[in-house]
Amino acid sequence: MPRLPRTMIGAFTCICSKAHASATGSTSAFQKVSSPISTRSASYRQGLPLLMASSCAPMKELLADRGVQVVSNPTANLRLRSGVAPIASTIEHGGPAFAIGLDGTGMDDDQDLWREMRLLYLLHGGRGLSRQFTARMIFDAANKVGRQVINAPETEDFTIVDYQALTADALFDDIDEAEVLLTRMRAGFARGLFVAGREVMRDRKLTGLDFDAALSELLVQAKADLPRLQRQRPLVGALAAATRAYYGIWPGID
Repeated sequence: MPRLPRTMIGAFTCICSKAHASATGSTSAFQKVSSPISTRSASYRQGLPLLMASSCAPMKELLADRGVQVVSNPTANLRLRSGVAPIASTIEHGGPAFAIGLDGTGMDDDQDLWREMRLLYLLHGGRGLSRQFTARMIFDAANKVGRQVINAPETEDFTIVDYQALTADALFDDIDEAEVLLTRMRAGFARGLFVAGREVMRDRKLTGLDFDAALSELLVQAKADLPRLQRQRPLVGALAAATRAYYGIWPGID
């Protein structure tokens, strides 16, 4: 099955189902409603359209009707100062399902999905006495919706967590396990990992790859390319300055 076309919407990354788009004409619907908007052909993805849109908060119902699935990257959004995606209110008003994503290392150094789940859980906890944004929503986002977004099959993927180390200082046994995972868990507490039933990590070490050797080799290759990168740094700085100057005159941007 081909990858799905991707949609960028404000602090959201949204995925629009190709089949649904073909059946309902959702791409044209987005073009009529959203502004500014741009599309281009993605021939490397079997001609699937790539739709990019911004300022689409009023389109929550339309997004849900068109089968769009939201992927939130909270760490990248905070680092870019692009705001906090209104996930809780979107769900409350019948908006699209959401998943949790990680941006590239340029925007998220840790690449830790557990930490990203924690951040999302705390960001959208609300201000009331009762939490409306539940742990179930977070785990569904990371597993169920996340799998749907990338067209992954239903396979035996699971993580072995060192729960004893995670709760070593706990005084009571009746603590909420989901709450513990969403407030304490990070990648370092993962002892094992199975993907499609195949063990890929055991005792925090990859079974099919020498990680330390691979990292050392990557650093050697990167340093060998350092002269070219040094020549490009002034160009990157000039481009960043020009971009900042261009958007600096836009209304509402300071």
